[in-house]
Amino acid sequence: MENNSDLNNKYFIDSNAFNCPFCKLRNATYTIVAAIEYDINNNKKGCAVFVECNRCHKIKYAK
Repeated sequence: MENNSDLNNKYFIDSNAFNCPFCKLRNATYTIVAAIEYDINNNKKGCAVFVECNRCHKIKYAK
């Protein structure tokens, strides 16, 4: 499983704002739509988070 932490740091500024890759708005606010925990393997868990841009309403996936 690939590590997307550098990619997520490119988009997410802090816990309240991100750079939307769809509408290109910087420092956009977002709403968390879902957070799903999953097993990467027997010893490690991952978390997928889906956020919705409050401007264009498209959903971005982040690990």
